[in-house]
Amino acid sequence: MLLPLALGGASVGCQNADFGERRLQMRDESLRWTADMLAKSEESRPERLRTALAYIGANEERHAEALDWDAREVRRLLRDDVDRWQQRQPLYWKETGRILWGQPDQIERNAITMFY
Repeated sequence: MLLPLALGGASVGCQNADFGERRLQMRDESLRWTADMLAKSEESRPERLRTALAYIGANEERHAEALDWDAREVRRLLRDDVDRWQQRQPLYWKETGRILWGQPDQIERNAITMFY
């Protein structure tokens, strides 16, 4: 009676051993593939670094040009604002006089609106 159980257990052990062996082989292949991919990645790093540096250099050059243009444009816009303000001074004084003339009860409200 014990012999069939022992033989049955031995055959199950063999099946598990085969399955375990296949799993170890799959794991080994997976590790080799991962190691190969890491090696290829490391081999490509110098070229990727050169490409990245070239891109960074060109990008920084574009940013410097844009900053220069932006600074000139800001100066132009500020100068235009000051020129417009100076040119419109007579109109501002005239409109202030028109709003405030004879309306002392509205001076405070209009002054805030006019000079804010």
